[in-house]
Amino acid sequence: MKALIIAAGSSTRLKPLTSKCPKTLLDVGEKKIIDFILDPLISLNLEILIVTGYYGEKIKRYVKKNYNRGISFIRNPQWKEENGISVLKLSLIHISEPTRPL
Repeated sequence: MKALIIAAGSSTRLKPLTSKCPKTLLDVGEKKIIDFILDPLISLNLEILIVTGYYGEKIKRYVKKNYNRGISFIRNPQWKEENGISVLKLSLIHISEPTRPL
């Protein structure tokens, strides 16, 4: 089974907190938001795909540094122009095919 995390938006409602950092890397207590999402998915042994856009490389670096397992990333180059529905459309290709962790 696969889990899809959409982490592509710029989180404008959270500015200035997200001016230089994606929402998923904001701290909540001693953990980042992405940790609260990934930890239960990993405990269920799901295949995880993360769609990135805004500061996507920061998300990718953090996940690769802090999680010792294959997590795949899908870069949405049109994240500024498109909405969540278009991200799902882009992701359907990857959900229906076998994935390879990057």
